[in-house]
Amino acid sequence: MLWQALDDLMLKLLIVCSIVSITAEMLLAWQSEPCNLAIAWIDGFAIMVAVILVSGVGSYVDYRKEIRFVEKRNASNAVKRVNVCRNGEVKEMHPKLLHVGDIVQITYGMSIPVDGLVISGSQISADESAMTGESDELRKAPQAECMERLEESLKQQRATQKVHGVRKHELPSPILQSGTSIAQGEGTFLCLMVGESSCLGQILAQMEKRDEKTPLQEKLEEMAEDIGKLGTIFAILTFHVLMIRFIFEGLYKKHINLFGVVPMKTTTNAYKK
Repeated sequence: MLWQALDDLMLKLLIVCSIVSITAEMLLAWQSEPCNLAIAWIDGFAIMVAVILVSGVGSYVDYRKEIRFVEKRNASNAVKRVNVCRNGEVKEMHPKLLHVGDIVQITYGMSIPVDGLVISGSQISADESAMTGESDELRKAPQAECMERLEESLKQQRATQKVHGVRKHELPSPILQSGTSIAQGEGTFLCLMVGESSCLGQILAQMEKRDEKTPLQEKLEEMAEDIGKLGTIFAILTFHVLMIRFIFEGLYKKHINLFGVVPMKTTTNAYKK
């Protein structure tokens, strides 16, 4: 997290500026004024301390937030248990330990942890709004019952000469998607997809890959980039002004030494002398 906090354009620029400042001030002090070597590093070191404070505080806050999130997630996961039939034995286990081929008991209000196929049950309906955005509860039934209902619906269409097709809300489905919840009914389903292969696992994997930023973070980054560009422009202008001043002072001193001209003193006694 500290490395991620340092991965910022302004902080990188400040680190480079602090190194350049320390190096330049120490070299100038060593060549011209050795007595100032003890204090020449202070300006650059102050910039480095500011960078360490900003990145350290930001990373510490992110670390504390991550710790609390993990603690809450572990506490919520600790109470999650499902009844599973594996190798002829019925046991209670955590949803993360499910394997393909396990038979899981469906209960009212449970959250489906894996993708599955309903093999038995009655009056089962699922709330798939978390995955599809549809608020209507969808009926679930074993595959044989679903096929029978589909054939009956097609026969009814032929008899009434309707050509609009069958709406999926009118027919039950044997598929249970991970991330959905059971609104009513009970039964069993067969695990088909677990972990990252399930619908919920694929969505979580895509969310981890994407680095989404809030509008406030985007505005702050734009402001930091503008401040950095403005500071760079003023730094370049200051550098050129100082270089011009240094060149003119050097030419002025060279002119004095070349022609033996001594600057006139402002005091009256020195002027008369």
